[in-house]
Amino acid sequence: MGKPVDPQVIGEHIRRLRLKRHVSVRSFAAQTGFSPSFISQLENGQVSPSLGSMQKIAETLGVTLGEFFAATATDDESLVVRPPDRRRLDSTWTDAHLEALGPMGRSRKLEPVLAIFGPGGKSGKHLHSHPHEEVAFVVRDG
Repeated sequence: MGKPVDPQVIGEHIRRLRLKRHVSVRSFAAQTGFSPSFISQLENGQVSPSLGSMQKIAETLGVTLGEFFAATATDDESLVVRPPDRRRLDSTWTDAHLEALGPMGRSRKLEPVLAIFGPGGKSGKHLHSHPHEEVAFVVRDG
């Protein structure tokens, strides 16, 4: 299992992206459909949203989920990342997390991410679609 990414680092990155777009917390909350208090808690590293919520936040900011991994990248990332070295985004909302399978960043056309769902794990409460292509491969069901 990979190394969890500090929610504080992700929250600070979300705040930087939001401020770069000159958007207030209240306005950003309205754009995402979340409450201002949730956005504030997220930016302060106090909550870890569902994977679906992270996707919605990324889209509202005009980035991909890979951008959140890229925020924690080091210069010595290799093309293939072995399981113990993978960066992991956890969701405390449900038994699910994402692991970066390779280097991430805006210059990448492919963002290899492994989504792992435990028993009863979900990506979010609501169905959500986005304009990017995805590939899913179910390794084990049940």
